[in-house]
Parts: sequence; C-alpha cells; structure tokens
Amino acid sequence: MRLHPIYIACVALLLTIIFSCTTRYVTPSEYGDLNATNRVLIAATSTDFKDAVIEKVSKKLAGDDTYVKVIDLKAVDHEESGKFCAIMLVSTLHYGDFDGYVSAFLNKS
Repeated sequence: MRLHPIYIACVALLLTIIFSCTTRYVTPSEYGDLNATNRVLIAATSTDFKDAVIEKVSKKLAGDDTYVKVIDLKAVDHEESGKFCAIMLVSTLHYGDFDGYVSAFLNKS
C-alpha cells in the first residue's frame, strides 16, 4: 500500500509543530562578579528567541556592577529570592494563565 503524498506532508507538518513547541531546559549560567552590588536572577523556559534575549540582557547587565544568574524556570523555587535585587521570569502564557512554576513562585513571594 502506497501512502498519498498529502498524508506524508500532514504527518511531517504535525511532527514539526509538536517538536518545535516543546520547551528545552535552560542551561544555568552566571555573568559578572559574584560580589557585585546588584544581583539579578533570570529564570526562564528556553526557546531560540528567549535564549537570545536572555543572553543579550545578561551580558548588558553584567557590565554594570551587576551579577546575573540564569536558571531554568523549574528551579526557581529552590532560589532564595531575598538574595536578589531583581528577578526576571521569562515564560509563556498557557490559555491566559501563567506557567505553573511562575504562579507557584509568585504565590510564595
């Protein structure tokens, strides 16, 4: 039995959509001096766009006597928010609601 090219194209498109929407883990990284006056925590989910924005923001801030720590959003609950003067959460809205990790962090803080 030979599959029709339309079926093959639909399956390929569906697989592309599914795999392009999956989130990847953010690789933890640190920028700047650990003893800097200002400390910023960035917790995020990973996409190509978000990764590019986070990298530019982190490198820009690190040059201004600021320590920047970047972590995966799933690990934000393990960080002491009092150690940072600013916290940036980068996520996606799901059906008009925050990601569960964002909501849990905001409710805790």
